[in-house]
Amino acid sequence: LPNFFKRKLMDYQKKSVKHLFEVGNAANFSVPGSGKTTIAYAAYSLMKERGDVEKILVICPMSAFMAWEDEYEDCFGVSKAPSLRLDGSILKNFYRPIRDFSIRQEIVLSTYQLASLYTTQLTMFLTRYNTLLILDESHHVKSPDGLWSKSVRRLAPYAKKRFILTGTPNPNSLSDIWSQFTFLWPLNDLLGTSHHYFKDYVKANDLGRYRPIVDPLFMRIKKDDLGLKAPKAKTILYPIP
Repeated sequence: LPNFFKRKLMDYQKKSVKHLFEVGNAANFSVPGSGKTTIAYAAYSLMKERGDVEKILVICPMSAFMAWEDEYEDCFGVSKAPSLRLDGSILKNFYRPIRDFSIRQEIVLSTYQLASLYTTQLTMFLTRYNTLLILDESHHVKSPDGLWSKSVRRLAPYAKKRFILTGTPNPNSLSDIWSQFTFLWPLNDLLGTSHHYFKDYVKANDLGRYRPIVDPLFMRIKKDDLGLKAPKAKTILYPIP
């Protein structure tokens, strides 16, 4: 890792960092607590050192904004993350000619709702800068017909690199991954152009012929990989008053 990346990675994280960096447009479906944000920042630092990207746009729930800022400070050894939390008033200014606007901050944070309302402005940002576009908690775009899903898929071709991060990629069924992987590789039709066909196929065949396509594009750190001690349960009986 570059000298400017300060956090020491756990052994179980290193393979995931290598995977994100080498694949470029990839997914990490590791369990909560495995350090997906740290893994993403480590892969980003390698891409930044190579000159592939210069900024990060993270689309995530607002509750995750602080975590992305705190993790940046720990990963890069700074006292304050160079972040910009987007809101409507900021995004309206993106209508200025592209040569006239600049974003000083390295990390730009947006909610899924804002991204769906201001897709044109975020497209301008992605056009202006070589950007790593990350969907955190990417299962929020599992519905291909949803506004959030359509918006991020429209943004995807303008990003230099793309990551998706979630511990629950298919909370309802295997077909939930269609829109997420279409975001990762928007011009390749990896899982076909029809979600309905893909949904019917995986319902009957599991991933089947799509498995050789999907498997190389994601990694998952399991709970057992974390080396946690087995939980000890203690039953306490308390009388109901």
